[in-house]
Amino acid sequence: MLEAYFGFKKTPFSDSPDAKQLFASQAWNQVKARLQFLVDHHGAGLLTGEVGAGKSTAARTFSAGLNPNLYKILYLHWTSGSALDLLRQIALELGIEPAHYRARSPKASCISTAARSSIPF
Repeated sequence: MLEAYFGFKKTPFSDSPDAKQLFASQAWNQVKARLQFLVDHHGAGLLTGEVGAGKSTAARTFSAGLNPNLYKILYLHWTSGSALDLLRQIALELGIEPAHYRARSPKASCISTAARSSIPF
């Protein structure tokens, strides 16, 4: 609808942005370099920032260039819960049954289901 009205050839602001259309700002180049450092050194990272800063775009764009046979990207939206809940969620997403795993609360189950459905592989 917007495409026809404004004459766009593609849907703007989609969940899977075209890397060729990203502005190569100093901030983007720095994020890309830091993510590449994690890849080169087999590290784990956490991408944080203000709402609308481009965290999701940076993560999706960078991870799209990685070989899915070599890397497993966990894309978690975790806004509440304890640190232990976060570690449990990460373990479950990696297919690991956490030691001393207790039954989760309904809230944690909903968050787990929502997080699982938003992870691109």
